[in-house]
Amino acid sequence: MNITCAISPSQLEKLYKHVSINMQEAKAKNKTFDPNVYMDDLFNKIKSKSGVDTAVKFLQPVPLMIFKAYTTIPNYVDDVVMDVDPVLRLNRLFTDEGTGLRNVLNAFAPEESQSVLKEAMFKTELASVYIPYTRIEQIEPYRFQPINIFSGTLQQF
Repeated sequence: MNITCAISPSQLEKLYKHVSINMQEAKAKNKTFDPNVYMDDLFNKIKSKSGVDTAVKFLQPVPLMIFKAYTTIPNYVDDVVMDVDPVLRLNRLFTDEGTGLRNVLNAFAPEESQSVLKEAMFKTELASVYIPYTRIEQIEPYRFQPINIFSGTLQQF
């Protein structure tokens, strides 16, 4: 089963640009780039503007973007020392098929996770429509009989 991203491709591009620009600015100012501080700050900014559910959707692909930017920005690996193992662990947690969004929510807003999950479950219960399964009896097609065993059917359709 494939996971479909909750945000559009143009939003993904803008988010990646935001991540890479912040990493390049930290490199230019000779500051250390802490992924956890950056993701907390980004989560709080998005949460204040659009809400917790939007912030969770936007933060889900960020650990992978940080890793990709770390490996693709020229000379970034040489100049900046950053432990990428926690970022890759977060990526595995955040992209899990069953509990990915819940893991993002627990990582950044554990105090709000229960209320948001209950509200989301209530919304999905209202939105889902239950259609009972009814078994349809298989209808046997009419079988044409040949005149004898050596001939085909001479009956017209």
